[in-house]
Amino acid sequence: MTLYENKLINVIITAAGNSSRIANNHNIPKQYIKINGKYILLYSIEKFFLNKNINRIYLCINTDHYIYYNDLINSINSDIKEKIIIIKGSLTRQQSVYNCLKIINNDKDNIPDLIFIHDAARPNFDANIIDDLLSNLENRDGVIPVVPIFDTVKRLSKNSSIFTENRDELFLSQTPQLFSFRKLFNAHQLAIKDHIYTDDAEICEHNNLIIYTIDGNIDNYKITTTDDIIKFESLINERFDMNSRVGLGFDVHKFTDGNNIKLCGIDIPFHKSLLGHSDADVALHALTDAIYGSIGDGDIGEHFPPSEKKWANSNSEIFLIHALDKLKSRKAFISNIDIVIICEEPYLSKYKPLMVNNLSKLVGIEDNKISVKATTTENLGFTGRKEGIAVQCIISINIPT
Repeated sequence: MTLYENKLINVIITAAGNSSRIANNHNIPKQYIKINGKYILLYSIEKFFLNKNINRIYLCINTDHYIYYNDLINSINSDIKEKIIIIKGSLTRQQSVYNCLKIINNDKDNIPDLIFIHDAARPNFDANIIDDLLSNLENRDGVIPVVPIFDTVKRLSKNSSIFTENRDELFLSQTPQLFSFRKLFNAHQLAIKDHIYTDDAEICEHNNLIIYTIDGNIDNYKITTTDDIIKFESLINERFDMNSRVGLGFDVHKFTDGNNIKLCGIDIPFHKSLLGHSDADVALHALTDAIYGSIGDGDIGEHFPPSEKKWANSNSEIFLIHALDKLKSRKAFISNIDIVIICEEPYLSKYKPLMVNNLSKLVGIEDNKISVKATTTENLGFTGRKEGIAVQCIISINIPT
């Protein structure tokens, strides 16, 4: 029997950040960006629940991110959902963790013996480090993973003079970090009026607690920039043998009387509407067919026959979600989307950024991997005669061999 086998062990994952240091072409907070079809945050959640000693995860999120979180939580198994408790985040990481600790402490029947604190922006930690941390906590208040610094470190003072630090004494701290719950909670209570601390080990150090270190892993870096996301994607792909495929979708809808059309889920005021059995979102229909095509799974008409009344006036997002679920069941993910809307009217230029942004949220990929273009046929054909709208869509996916 291990020393921690009969201990109640919980986890706090801090996931409330807005990713202000990620490049502007990412409109999605980094913890909700999908890599290989899986949210960055979900990598950490799944690794913790692989360990049978973990009882609950307290997920500290930004209330502005519920649209992303709801999609994430709907993508995981019900047995995991039951073990996740959502806590509202605060302006700083320190305040967010303290909020979680207070809520946990108020649940008198479920106060844990030990608590892990982990940053959602570190999805690449080795799941084995959970047991390594637990094994090294005996008679200590906390234990954290660290990695050495290999570059020469310079200290710059206000007058620009330079001092070289002894790098043999300097290490980078990582998460997950493990603590005695009671010791960490008490330390946070004492630190609440102090300056802002950058990790929980620092708060413990400030209160003279004994913090032990173990070897971390250089690949368990914190995702901070767009380059970090690219690196993580590369590390993940090295572990899986993936094939690339493409899917092509095409759809047409003619105009009818009305005052609004919908394209890529965006309502566009117009003096006509598009005729269709559903909401006639011709762009989402083309995208949905492209997804089905990429995995060889028929088309939208086969899955949602227009002869069935139950699909009348349906929101086309229903069809898209079905196709995305099919994709997910094959452990595949979309790497880019290219849509061409063909019409003489309405004029769509100002709506294209809205379409890209909405598709990014619906599909869960960065907006720099989505293109929405609009063109005409120079007055040729039915679109040239202003009788309707046609859309072509091509996507690329990665799928396991």
